Amino acid sequence: MTTLTEKEEEIMLLIWKLQGGFLRTILDAFPEPKPHQNTVSTFLKILTDKKFISIENQGRKFFYKIEISKQEYRIFLLKNLLTDYYEKNEGFLLLKRLKKEGYVSKKDVKKVFFKSK
Repeated sequence: MTTLTEKEEEIMLLIWKLQGGFLRTILDAFPEPKPHQNTVSTFLKILTDKKFISIENQGRKFFYKIEISKQEYRIFLLKNLLTDYYEKNEGFLLLKRLKKEGYVSKKDVKKVFFKSK
């Protein structure tokens, strides 16, 4: 798996939200101002080459099917973040930062690490 560019990720987020789709459906999901159809087609080709999506022929139309889930990509990005910015056994620093920024609470941490049996 490889990291997506900002624009590739923007399109992939739409595809994940739509759970796949045809070019027209994907274009319609964009907020205004919508990108040109050729631009989106180019990015769909790139995402296909990167194996994030595959193409299913359905008559004269192409359906873009998800091959890498949002969850898989999220885990990939998290592993990259940890590898690039934290040393081994420093995951607690990330957890501390997430708590400080309000992404997790003390209660959440207790639930995960001190599950009652």
